[in-house]
Amino acid sequence: MEKNPLSIQESEQIAQYFQEYKDQKFVMGTYKDLKKIGEARNEKFQHLKGGINGKTEFTVRHHVGTQANNRHFIAHDIHPDAGVSILIPKIWHESFVHTANNYKFNNLREALFWSIRDLRNCALRISDPVLQNEVRQDLNTALLEVIRLNKVHFSEYFQKNLTK
Repeated sequence: MEKNPLSIQESEQIAQYFQEYKDQKFVMGTYKDLKKIGEARNEKFQHLKGGINGKTEFTVRHHVGTQANNRHFIAHDIHPDAGVSILIPKIWHESFVHTANNYKFNNLREALFWSIRDLRNCALRISDPVLQNEVRQDLNTALLEVIRLNKVHFSEYFQKNLTK
């Protein structure tokens, strides 16, 4: 498998994004809390030829553990604004961070850690080794916070096995 199948343009855009947000590459919180921050980032990057792959959004809110698994383990009718999320480049969201939706997990903790694995693999797609290392370190720090937030907001579901 090729290490970085991104086009040169996409690689440059992702590098520009992470350089712009050097001190705050990843923002975590509830899906609702991140809406305005994500919109501001998208507006700032509209000059990037319509964003990644011609889309106007460049930043997207991603439910860590995935929204599908949140519905499965926390509540069948979970609101889209529930769950812990992280802002990531949209190109990562389109193809690389939802493999957890394809597996059956026993509890939220398992789904969360699979989702974290997917996010960590996204850093491998950055071609500049210095930036890749910097993004990986910041992402690891952010993901530790995501785990903490999940434990705070969904502690009763963190170890609970599915009994359906």
